[in-house]
Amino acid sequence: MKAAPGFQKHPDHPLDIKHADGNWELSLTGEKIATSSNVLILSEGGYPDRFYFPVQDIKSDCIRPIDHHSYCPFKGTARYWDVVVGKDVVAAAAWGYDDPYFECAGLAGHVCFYLEKAAFEIKKS
Repeated sequence: MKAAPGFQKHPDHPLDIKHADGNWELSLTGEKIATSSNVLILSEGGYPDRFYFPVQDIKSDCIRPIDHHSYCPFKGTARYWDVVVGKDVVAAAAWGYDDPYFECAGLAGHVCFYLEKAAFEIKKS
């Protein structure tokens, strides 16, 4: 696993990953997409906290991989999924890092959702 070039250039960049206590649920328009007690919360600078669910705790028929990627010098290369609930599709509304940089290694195998892209609801259950 490689070190993040972002931290090499900006060692004081605020980024923290912690385990979210309890059990968490993610829904879209009332349809449950994921339930997990292994959610991670990523806090980074002035960005909103992001909730990462283990991929195995997400309903497989609710995420559809797409050919889209982005790059972060702190986390690595992200791949994306459309979120599908019934006939509703929210394009590129989820992402994850298959091979994150060393400093963010815990994000591997987790998926995050753009809560602001649609009527997502996340709550501690």
